[in-house]
Amino acid sequence: MLSCKSVDCLVVVNDKADVGDLPEFTEPSSYRSLIGSLLYACGTRPNIMFSISYLSRFMQTPSIQHFMAVKRILRYLKGILDFGLSYKRIFEVQLHGFSGSDYAGDSTDCKSTSGYVFPLGILLSAGIPGSKMLWLNQ
Repeated sequence: MLSCKSVDCLVVVNDKADVGDLPEFTEPSSYRSLIGSLLYACGTRPNIMFSISYLSRFMQTPSIQHFMAVKRILRYLKGILDFGLSYKRIFEVQLHGFSGSDYAGDSTDCKSTSGYVFPLGILLSAGIPGSKMLWLNQ
């Protein structure tokens, strides 16, 4: 993966990772290890949290399609190595809260997906779920 090409988009649009007739991945322990490592990376790269959390649903029996999605996230991270969050001390704290949800949006088992964010600092722009957010600290 060190010499792979990077991708600009984290996930493929309208790509459903259903558990239907997909061939199983032969090494589920390496899949679990990759998911765990990527969850650790979410501390400084929160934009990958939704994708990793979604793929972690399939840790028991991952398919080859799920592993390909994890590899795409790794290729995305290769393209944004110079970006990340830096946590700095601020003196005036402003707490804002935002949430979003998708009730029964998973076509496989009708599970709901929800998320929330409570940024400390100045929130410059926020949009609908899936849009890019830009945060700055004072």
